[in-house]
Amino acid sequence: MPPGGFLNVHTDFLSHTIERSWRRELNLLLFLNERWVPEHGGWLELWNASMTACARRIEPRFNRCVVFRTTATSFHGVPAHIACPPGDSRKSLALYCFHDEGRPLRLKPTHYVPRPSDGPLERALIRADRLALRIHSFLKRYTPLGDALVSKLLKRL
Repeated sequence: MPPGGFLNVHTDFLSHTIERSWRRELNLLLFLNERWVPEHGGWLELWNASMTACARRIEPRFNRCVVFRTTATSFHGVPAHIACPPGDSRKSLALYCFHDEGRPLRLKPTHYVPRPSDGPLERALIRADRLALRIHSFLKRYTPLGDALVSKLLKRL
């Protein structure tokens, strides 16, 4: 994430867009910045299931690993803008663990949600982002269009 970057609070996609029987189980995040200072921000926020409060803030310290279950209520994100110097960025490695359910699963894309403090503009932008992701996931799963073409189409919208 570059300076000014952020990631709205969300739940991750629960079913794979291509491997239709795969259910996402776990997220593993490994922070990679060796000299990150708290003033740069970039804290991972874990929110409660009702999205009424941030339950935990995790500083992105070097070599810190965070593992959590991927569920319909595992809300998380990096909603505060990154304040690192130009030319620097917040770095992390994200790995996902899937389970093959042996049957096609309903499409459940990433679901962005507003925080209680978000204003009308932020809420509208989050709704628009959610719609774009639903379209993106639908096109990837149910059409022969490739990821690059789908992304190009959505950028024009």
